[in-house]
This record gives sequence, C-alpha cells and structure tokens, in this order.
Amino acid sequence: MMIHGEVWKPTEISFTSTAKYKDAFYEAEMDLVVSDKEGKSWKIPAFWAGGDTWKARFSAPAPGTYSYRTECSNQSDTGLDGQQGTIEIEEYKGNNPLYIHGPIRVMENGRYFEHEDKTPFAWLGDTWWNMESSRMSEEGEIEYLAKDRAEKGFTIISVVNGFWCDLKIYDDRMKNAAGFAWNGEFDTINPEFYNIVDQKIEQITDAGLMVAMAATWGFYIHCMGLEKMKKHVRCMIARYAAYPVVWLTAGEATMPYYDDMLVSEGVYNYYFTPEGKLGALVEKAMTEWTEIIEFTKAVDPYHRLVTVHTRVNDISTDIVKKPELLDFIVYQAGRHNEDRETVAAGTADCTARSLKQEPKRPVVNAECCYEGMLYQCSPALQRWIFWHSVLTGCAGWTYGANGMFTANHEKELFGIPHYGLCWGEQTWQEAVHFEGSKHVGCCRKYLNQYEWWKLKPLTDVVEEPENTELYEETVAAEIEGRLIMAYMQKDVIKSRKAGLPWLIQFKNLRAGTKYQIKAYNPIRDYERNLGEAVVDEDGRLATPILPIFQDWLVVLEQI
Repeated sequence: MMIHGEVWKPTEISFTSTAKYKDAFYEAEMDLVVSDKEGKSWKIPAFWAGGDTWKARFSAPAPGTYSYRTECSNQSDTGLDGQQGTIEIEEYKGNNPLYIHGPIRVMENGRYFEHEDKTPFAWLGDTWWNMESSRMSEEGEIEYLAKDRAEKGFTIISVVNGFWCDLKIYDDRMKNAAGFAWNGEFDTINPEFYNIVDQKIEQITDAGLMVAMAATWGFYIHCMGLEKMKKHVRCMIARYAAYPVVWLTAGEATMPYYDDMLVSEGVYNYYFTPEGKLGALVEKAMTEWTEIIEFTKAVDPYHRLVTVHTRVNDISTDIVKKPELLDFIVYQAGRHNEDRETVAAGTADCTARSLKQEPKRPVVNAECCYEGMLYQCSPALQRWIFWHSVLTGCAGWTYGANGMFTANHEKELFGIPHYGLCWGEQTWQEAVHFEGSKHVGCCRKYLNQYEWWKLKPLTDVVEEPENTELYEETVAAEIEGRLIMAYMQKDVIKSRKAGLPWLIQFKNLRAGTKYQIKAYNPIRDYERNLGEAVVDEDGRLATPILPIFQDWLVVLEQI
C-alpha cells in the first residue's frame, strides 16, 4: 500500500485488526517501523483508535520514499503484525511555519530555541489546561481561539492530556462529548475521547501554534499508578509526537492531591514544606515522574524536547531525580495576585537558579499570575512579566488568563473548583479579549524585529532613584556592540510625589559611544525616536523625558 504525505506534517496510516480483543488497549501493542533509503529508521508507537482500528502517525524530515513494516505483540493478529508498504513524502506546499521550518530544538548557544532549519523560535505561550473538555469545542471554538492567539503573536499553547487541575478525580467537567479520557476508574482508555482531541490538536497546529503537552496533572500518578501512567503516556506519544510538540511531562508534577493538602475545612496549604506525609508524596512523585521522563525519551521516535512543569517557585531541575534528562527548564513564579514584590522576588530567584544550571539549557517562565485571577493580575503586570522574563535571560514566557485555563464557557460554566474557592467567573469568551494578551503579543512582535537570541542580561547599568522597590527596578539586556534594551515600570504615584523625572539614567557605559534612542510604548504598540546622545566621560547617558507616565521599553542603538 502506498501512502502519500508532506515533509514534517503527520502522515497517518490505518490498520484493521483481525483478532478479537476484550480490551485492545491492554491486550495488544503495535509499532510501525519506518526506514528511509539511507537506512535510518524510526520505531513509531501506534494507538488503538476504537473498534478494530489502529493508527500510526509518521513525521518525515525530508522528501523521498520510505518503507514501513508493522510489529504487534500479538503476532497472530495479521492485520497488525507483518504489514508492509511505502510512504511517498513530498515537500511541504503550505505556509504554516511549523512545517516550513520543522520542529524545535535547542540552539547551539544553549539558551534559546530554533527550528530544524535553524530559524529562531520565539516562545510566547498561552495556557489552555482544560481545552480537551467540551467547554472548548472542536466545532469552531478552538479554531477561533487559535486564530486569535496566532494573530496576536503567540507561538505555543500549553494543554493537559485527559486529567487536569482543580477538579476531583472523574469530575464531570473533565468530559468532552465522548465522555472521560479513561473509562471507569482508570480501567481503560477511551479512544473516542481522543478522536475528538485529535481534531483540536490539528486545529491548534493548523493555526501555526505549537503544543506544549503535559500527560496529566501531577497527582494522577498516585491515582493511576506508574504502569498505567506509562500506558497513558505511550498513547499520548503515539497520537501526538508526529505533531510539532514539546512535552511538559506533568502539570505541577510534585503537587499532591488537594485533599492531602487540606489543613481545615476550606483551607488548603498549597505552599507547604515537603515533610511528613506530604514530603513522602513529593518524593514518590519525583521518583515516578523521573521514570516517566525516561520512558518518554525511550518511546518518542522524534525526541521532542522534554521538561516538567512545577509548583510555585520550583524550577524543573529541582523536582526530578535525574535533571540531566531535561532539555529545557521551566518554572512557575508568583501567587496569582497583584503582589508585585512577591512576584518580583519569585521571578528573579527562579530565573537566577535556572540560569546557573549546567549544562546550559533554555529557561521558560512557564506560569505566572494569570491575567484576571482574583480580578487582579492586570495588563501592566503581564507586560512586566514578559519583559522581565526575556531581558533577564529566559527563552520565553507562557501567559495565562482566568477563564481561559479552566475553559469556562458562557453557556457551560466551570463553576467552583474542587477545593471550594473560585479565582473569578470570567468566561473564556471574555478572557480571550483581555488587554494583557494583546499587549504581550505586540511586545513579542516588537522584540522579533531584533536578533533577540543574541541578547545577554545586563546588571548595574541603570541609576535607580532611592527607595526603588524590587519590582520597580529597570531590567536591561544587550546585543554586545550593537544595542541595549531597558524596560522601566515605576510606581507612578510614588514617583510623582517624589518629583522624580520620568526617564532612564544609564551608567557604566563606554564613554564617547553614540546612540540613537528609541522608546517603545507597549500599551499602544508604537515606537518614538527620541534623538541621539553620546555617553559622557563618566559613562552616563540619560534619555529624554518619556512622554507618558507609564512603562516603556527604551532601545539604545549604537551609531
């Protein structure tokens, strides 16, 4: 049988079982072995698609003719074992950057991402943890959301595979039109659930957005057990590894189930010290999720990038037994409110600890203060997090919005989480239009005009006024010998009362250097040319007064 496909796009092949199974998911395991003319081969896990149908998806790196054969654990099933054929792959003809440039990998500098063809990949994510539920439908709603995010400048969508956060196990709000991801109490997988999810992943990818996928929320490994989790992960890889994805392994991987953190009625201690019973659960989770990461790397034929999502103020290398397994580092900082001092301290600490890890790896601020949480976390805070992430050495940042991550639908409300307290009742129909998402998308597009992958953080280059709070401190980075970027977000009222000029005073620059000064307005998305200036003999240069009392990005371009 001849199958046709295009470079990097998933090419699907279907097979029909000749055996009768009571539970095909457990009773048979199938692989597709694909080889090119040079002898390179890929062992691709296949998945049970329901009934007597099995499927495998192949992502080809180059045009040409590939041969395949099938292997099944039940060798008497001639529909699944010993099948042979060829796949004819042509060049990709569309305009999707994910297929034009190929999957992402780590740049040679160890700090950023690039596509297979070495085109830099700019990480700006959004968080749709609950998107597999019926509250974000495959009938136009996912397409609408993906189009909006792609147009705004986002590049990544973070999702959870089947079992996510904030709900009790087998809460009806986890269903899509086909039911739960697994039937019964983790008895066996429900392929019809995933046939719907397939459509959603396809729609996200078709919009040019990459998927960052977690297998489940972290505590489910205690519910499912290690071996069932491996079956769950193998199925996830079989269905989605051929798409341009990265693996988040698990959401808040070491967080116990909510009831285990219950202190008193209605009070949960999310910020516990891992000791006693909770310490034992954290230790068990670290061990078992490490084994899942090893399993993922062994089963994934394409070696998609792998990390693990964390609890608040953890970094991913600290929550696994073998940090060397991780291709990049993520962290979650802040506590989803407008407490700027806490956000600033957590972000700075997590970034610094992540950048110190060896070997060098990209660092992503993967979750921080979803816009609208507790009706706080304003657009200004979203802009602050973006610029503080990218100018202090992070490869990117993942935004989130209240109402979006829960898939709270105006006609099918998410309601109250299992732990009894709601973060706010905004629907995703409202959240998709939050100002912060527009602002950070524009910021990302503006940054993309420059060779941002060459940026290096700068310290001690800005003269701060006395009594400057941590969250008010200007952050800066440089492309050596070419430009300096500095982002300032001050407390307007305090500065006005103190009579402080609304400008940035640079110091410790090379005397005599001439700069063109530009100011970017991250709210209105425009740039102003503020003229030229020369660094004085003391290494100082002050910008002109910035025209509006708000946050600004200043760019000094050497002349």
